[in-house]
Amino acid sequence: MSRLAETWEKYGAAWSAIPDSERRQLLDASVQDSLTLATPQALGAGRQQLESNIKEFQKSFPGASFQTLKIRQHHEFLLVDWIARSEDGRELLPGTTYAQFGADGRIMHLTGFWEV
Repeated sequence: MSRLAETWEKYGAAWSAIPDSERRQLLDASVQDSLTLATPQALGAGRQQLESNIKEFQKSFPGASFQTLKIRQHHEFLLVDWIARSEDGRELLPGTTYAQFGADGRIMHLTGFWEV
């Protein structure tokens, strides 16, 4: 697994139903503080915005998590296909995310696509 893919997996794990302290550690290791993000539900910047989005996701879908299906990489960019799954494993939502990584190896930009 590439260094970027490993970082992606840490980021994805942060969306799980885990304690806030563990989530912060995963996000510290995987995303820059100045991260920008664009999804059908949110345009924003900063890790606080991301953490807020994650908390809303867990509030709407308690116990849900993400499963990475396919990663495509070139240079410092990933295109990732994933599925959000409910706590009991049911498919909630498939999607694709484009991630751009900074010089420090952490995610600096995310653009997510899924059905709205």
